[in-house]
Amino acid sequence: MSVDFIDITIVELDPEQSFQRSGEFWNKVFTLSAEVPGEWSRIFDEVWGGARYQPKRHARIEENAIVTICLPDELEGEHMQFLIAAVARTNDAYRNFLAPPSA
Repeated sequence: MSVDFIDITIVELDPEQSFQRSGEFWNKVFTLSAEVPGEWSRIFDEVWGGARYQPKRHARIEENAIVTICLPDELEGEHMQFLIAAVARTNDAYRNFLAPPSA
């Protein structure tokens, strides 16, 4: 694996894959900028598990996208900020994972 990893970013909301679940909650699907390596996905799960805000919403990686269950207006506030920050922290942790051990 190369250390020349290019950060994965959230590209856009995929309206065709997003859908209303029940009540006011939606599955919102965001495409990502690159294919997601398995280890990157695992790290994202750990990073997201450590995110602390209220009310915290579910988020996971699925088929090179982030799937989150939330209210539509939460995408303009703290929830979206935490998703963006989680992706950035995941990129940093993944880059560290790829780095060879120092001698």
